[in-house]
Amino acid sequence: KSLVAFLFGPFVARLVALAKAACLGVEGFASVRTQTLEDLANNHRDLARKLEKRLDKASKRRRERAVAAWRTTAARFDFGVARAVEVLHASYATARSAAWTRG
Repeated sequence: KSLVAFLFGPFVARLVALAKAACLGVEGFASVRTQTLEDLANNHRDLARKLEKRLDKASKRRRERAVAAWRTTAARFDFGVARAVEVLHASYATARSAAWTRG
């Protein structure tokens, strides 16, 4: 498993699930609590704590590589949010496409 998938996979999956539950970015639905995925992430700071906990439990080699790539907690959080934005947009694009239902 890649470092990005190992470290950020659960963070991204949870954040995307929260965004979908809030209908964030879905045309015709107004998100009650937030305006952006970044706002949603900031309202769920436990995600950042879980991300750091995952890093703490990683092997020494993975921790060193992660800290070299993303030096601060904020940098790791921002990277995770950016990946979640990509995944959420891709998910909505797939859902809007009729091609995936053909089969």
